[in-house]
Amino acid sequence: VPSDRFVKRFSLSGTEACSRQFPELLALSDEYDQPETDSLTPCWKYEPDTFSGTLVPAEAGYDVYVHGIRVGAVPADLCPSVDTWQRERRILSARVSFYGGPYRKLHDAALMERESPWQLQMQLTVRRRTL
Repeated sequence: VPSDRFVKRFSLSGTEACSRQFPELLALSDEYDQPETDSLTPCWKYEPDTFSGTLVPAEAGYDVYVHGIRVGAVPADLCPSVDTWQRERRILSARVSFYGGPYRKLHDAALMERESPWQLQMQLTVRRRTL
């Protein structure tokens, strides 16, 4: 990251209510149907991926959209900073990374299907304040 900018990473809030739409954004994994026996790594149904995000002012702060789909919100404690960065046009990019969801594992030749809570991390690249 060049010295005239910094990166702020944080998890999005309110993602659980939006999670039914996440499969529309993500590609299916080739490994989901063929997990390895007793592997410590689960075979995720959807490939983790990162997309450009859009911050939209909302009643309680900022909602976050990816390809026109609301995926969550900026946590309340970060909203004052994001508000300042937005007002001063200092946000250079907004990226949202998706992790989690349904997965499969083979344990003693038995196929186990489970679901992990979705985790969405946002990364804002912000221009430092000019001195």
